[in-house]
Amino acid sequence: NKLYIRPDNSRPQALIQTGRGCPSSCTFCLIPRLTGKVFIQRSVESVFEEIKDCVYNYGINQFFFRADTFTLSKLWVKQLSEKIVESNLKISWCANSRANCIDEGLVKIMRKAGCWLLAFGFESGCPDTLKKIKKGNSIEDNELAKEICKRHGIKVLGQYIIGFPWEGKAHLEQMLKHIR
Repeated sequence: NKLYIRPDNSRPQALIQTGRGCPSSCTFCLIPRLTGKVFIQRSVESVFEEIKDCVYNYGINQFFFRADTFTLSKLWVKQLSEKIVESNLKISWCANSRANCIDEGLVKIMRKAGCWLLAFGFESGCPDTLKKIKKGNSIEDNELAKEICKRHGIKVLGQYIIGFPWEGKAHLEQMLKHIR
């Protein structure tokens, strides 16, 4: 387990696979072909038992909850977060999300449960690129997600794709503005 560390603090971190599959239709993404378009998620109880095993048997209290889109089911994330809070386990964790799959209430309980970072596939800062790649969210969705996380003390990791065939200097300038 010592080989798997959180990059910002060099302490042990466990990756827990919580689900797979993504129903989105982003044109650039291989996930639907690799893991399917049907979103399948482990039970909250199963994931929670794995968390407890890591904490009590291996002394690991930092986690990366891995799913193609961890927050696709807000109810599931809320239930897991509430279970972590109720258990008084002092863990920290990160996960990935789509900008349009979170809201104020969800982020609030996630933070209380130990979420310290959410990684978003913003992909572009250019509205026409988001439409062309069929991302399914807007620049406004991206900005709102960043603001909600900021209000609740959750760091944001924005992931971008540079160099779609139709993009030029203006697209890159829009992206840089979005990143800043």
